[in-house]
Amino acid sequence: MSDLIEEQCDLVWFGLDFTRSKMIGIEDFSNPEAIRSEFFRKWNIHTIHGRKDPYYPGVFNLMRVKNDTVMMPVVNQMVKLRTLFLDTTNRLTDSTITDIISKYNLPNYEDGVGAVVMVETLNRQTEKLTAYIVFFDLHTKYVLYTRKIVGKPTGYGFEAYWSGAVHNLTREIRGPVMEDIRKKYGKQKR
Repeated sequence: MSDLIEEQCDLVWFGLDFTRSKMIGIEDFSNPEAIRSEFFRKWNIHTIHGRKDPYYPGVFNLMRVKNDTVMMPVVNQMVKLRTLFLDTTNRLTDSTITDIISKYNLPNYEDGVGAVVMVETLNRQTEKLTAYIVFFDLHTKYVLYTRKIVGKPTGYGFEAYWSGAVHNLTREIRGPVMEDIRKKYGKQKR
């Protein structure tokens, strides 16, 4: 992480991982197949070509950021529809996050840091998207940093509403997350 903050390695933005996410409020998530095949893809596209503010990868405020738009569509298409919907809370643990990252197929990367947002829940009842921003070593897949983040949905229509939540996650990443990373891993001021 120190190399990342000091701009001595690349950061690769992979997107939103819905591997173990849950949709809470079944009545609002009426078409599971469309969510997996269409909306997961669209919400990931919004992370790169989003609204008016600097979006992923701009929220990291680093010069050496690349996008990988190939892996996440493959990962998200493997989500099991029968496990996607739930009427209770869902919690991703550190071991779950580590397990998901360990299964990523990353043959094109020898070094650098990867970043992904692992979506925990899209909860229509509480009107929140909960997720974890995860940074990991691209070569070893070792998880370097995780932090829970929350986005409030905004917008009209199903796609825009949850895209608004994805967009609102950027405020936490740009602010508290990157500040924490710089504080923990940046060079100490003398």
